[in-house]
Amino acid sequence: MISDNTLETVNIIDSEESEYESDDRDDWRSDVIKGHFETSKMVDEALSGLKETSEDAQDLLMSTISVSDMWNSYQDKFKLACKKLGERIEADEREREEMMKKYGRVFKRGHHHKLSTNATIVRQQAKFIRKERKSMNF
Repeated sequence: MISDNTLETVNIIDSEESEYESDDRDDWRSDVIKGHFETSKMVDEALSGLKETSEDAQDLLMSTISVSDMWNSYQDKFKLACKKLGERIEADEREREEMMKKYGRVFKRGHHHKLSTNATIVRQQAKFIRKERKSMNF
């Protein structure tokens, strides 16, 4: 059998341990709450930084898209200009070939006029007309 003294000793030890455990538990709870608060604070800062970074990335993406669109537009205009230049060169070559067929005799005789366009022919005709008028005036 257990004596009353032994029970009192056990009760005293149990109460001291429970006080010690409750102090430890309170400290632990306090540490957990502090840790949770600090972690929440760091998460909020990280999320706000992430939001700013996301907005910056969206702005950069939009500016990149606008620059890309602008260069695509320039590229399309450049291709169109090259195509028109090629067409003008081909038309000029056809015109030159027609003039060579038409005025080939003139070139063979040693008259090396530059007959590259219709404008040149018109200027040469105007000179001829002026010379004729001068020769008619006696």
